[in-house]
Amino acid sequence: ITGYAGKRVAIMTNIPETVDGLTVTAIGDGEHPFSLPDGVTMTGTLTLPKTVKTIGKRAFYQFEGLTGTLALPDGLESIGEQAFARTGFTGGLTIPVSVTSLDNGAFNAIFGLTSVTFAGNANVTMGAGVFRNCMDLTSVSLPANQTEIPALFVEGNQVLTTISIPSSVTIIGERAFRDCAALTGELFIPDGVTSIGANAFTSTGYTSLRSYAAVPKAQLDAMGLPVTVVKLESDYDKEGEESFEAFGRALKAAHPELELILHGETSTGTLYVKDEDRNAIIIGQKNASGALVLPATVDGIAVTKIGENAFKDNTAITSVTINGSVTEIGDGAFDGCSSLTTAVLPNTVEIIGARGFADCTRLSTMTTK
Repeated sequence: ITGYAGKRVAIMTNIPETVDGLTVTAIGDGEHPFSLPDGVTMTGTLTLPKTVKTIGKRAFYQFEGLTGTLALPDGLESIGEQAFARTGFTGGLTIPVSVTSLDNGAFNAIFGLTSVTFAGNANVTMGAGVFRNCMDLTSVSLPANQTEIPALFVEGNQVLTTISIPSSVTIIGERAFRDCAALTGELFIPDGVTSIGANAFTSTGYTSLRSYAAVPKAQLDAMGLPVTVVKLESDYDKEGEESFEAFGRALKAAHPELELILHGETSTGTLYVKDEDRNAIIIGQKNASGALVLPATVDGIAVTKIGENAFKDNTAITSVTINGSVTEIGDGAFDGCSSLTTAVLPNTVEIIGARGFADCTRLSTMTTK
């Protein structure tokens, strides 16, 4: 169906499944809008036939008289550029499992749209600004296997409070979340992300950034980290960790109040963070049990502290030997290690924090070396 040529001022919105015995599979031809004569408009709730596979470019663009909930039929596969932009639909929108592509601005500026849910888990190819300037949009649930968040994806949606970046995402486009001021709390960027566009997060309300991504420092610098961020956290054992550390330390130098946490894990499973002086604090050990030996260095970095609650309530450790030049054992580091019988500490230890070895009911020997 490419248009309507009748004379009614407001045409019916119940689009048929067949026309002259032919099955309706598309609305608009993909190149030109669904056409109406001058003075004719569409009003009311739109009913699309279940036979439709394609909705073409600007098919219902600026038909503000279309109201109510937009129900997309199962079996629909693609929605063209600005197909529903500036319509009057309200409420939630579900993108059917069958949809594989949404072109530029497909749902741009639908002011009454409140939520978007992708029914399927498969990646959907999306153009720029698919849900841009949907002023009442509060939540978007992306497919679990989405690989790209396009440019201008939800830009300008100032009441958007809920969206998460799936672990499958590799690309976040420029200005994807710009001016989404109600996005607060922690921004988590998964480790699969390799590219972040300029101003992707400008003027959001996030207060912390946790990134496991291998993204070049130049992109991190340009992504528009909001001024509300007071904490940066990264996994230091990932490709690209040096760029994030350089990015984080540069921000820390400019904003000393910023909390910077750089995580790491050695090949033997020792977990640590780097402090501001580029020393290491051990915060745990994977599968710690039996005779636990903690190293003097981790990935070439000197260990100076055993962190707070690092081994708290580990009942499998029977002895611990701490090597190197550790000066502090944090609060609760071995609290509740009820099977621990022997502890050997370096003679450099100056501080054992509150409950450092509390409730180690079998601990009988503690020596220094």
